[in-house]
Amino acid sequence: MTMRLAFRPLPGFLALALLAAASLLAPAHARAAEAPPTVLVTGANRGIGLEFVRQYSAKGWRVIATTRDPAGARELQAIAGASGGRFAVERLDVTSGAEVAALAAKYRGQPIDV
Repeated sequence: MTMRLAFRPLPGFLALALLAAASLLAPAHARAAEAPPTVLVTGANRGIGLEFVRQYSAKGWRVIATTRDPAGARELQAIAGASGGRFAVERLDVTSGAEVAALAAKYRGQPIDV
């Protein structure tokens, strides 16, 4: 004997699922009348952090890039200069509770998506 379970999605659930899927597929800059999403990247001056910064910036995201030495992060400064104001380079040593707290206070009330 086999038992069949019938799943009938509610119309509202189906509509919500379709909207969610569509929003994931839409590029960040195509979202109507919304501010671009924001990403905070630690260790953004080299390696995978720098590549994350390049990729998110190219997709139109607002980027908060952190490094222990903003003045020495030439590649970050170049990306920031070409971003049209959607890019901030911040000093942050993640091992310093005081610096983490200061950065959190600076961006308090501003949504960070990733």
